[in-house]
Amino acid sequence: GLQSHCLYMHNGVWKQVDAKIRQEKEEKVVPSEVSRGPSQANTLTGKEGSVWNEARKADIDEKLCYWVAAKKRPVIIVKDEELRLTLKDITRGAYQPPDHTKAKKEIARMAHKGMQRVIAKNALRRQEGFKPCVAGDIWTDGEVSIMAILQYSIDRSFAPED
Repeated sequence: GLQSHCLYMHNGVWKQVDAKIRQEKEEKVVPSEVSRGPSQANTLTGKEGSVWNEARKADIDEKLCYWVAAKKRPVIIVKDEELRLTLKDITRGAYQPPDHTKAKKEIARMAHKGMQRVIAKNALRRQEGFKPCVAGDIWTDGEVSIMAILQYSIDRSFAPED
């Protein structure tokens, strides 16, 4: 099923996930129910004392959304029942993936963050005397639409630089 697909089609990502699973098994992490006490608001506490706080959930959400975007998966995959059950089983009930609306927002946030890095790099390159240039291409790969943008710089003597 899903595990075999990930193992053969997304081996690098699977190795990261598998390593995390093995690490948590070694730590004997057994997350239980959500704690809403004043000192542990919005945390998930395991039987062995492990804490799944909102920051950890947000980190896992980001990694999942990155995988969806980087591997060109449809965002709606986060609603896939087998995926949701697998993630719930792996974390012993402590983690539920975001809904597809939240996943779209997270992917948009990551794209915006990347765009801000490009803007900052362009500002620096302009200060160094380079002029950034952009070329784009759009094509389809099966049923997936792809858009690529290549940026390069030209110095004052019009010599290109990657």
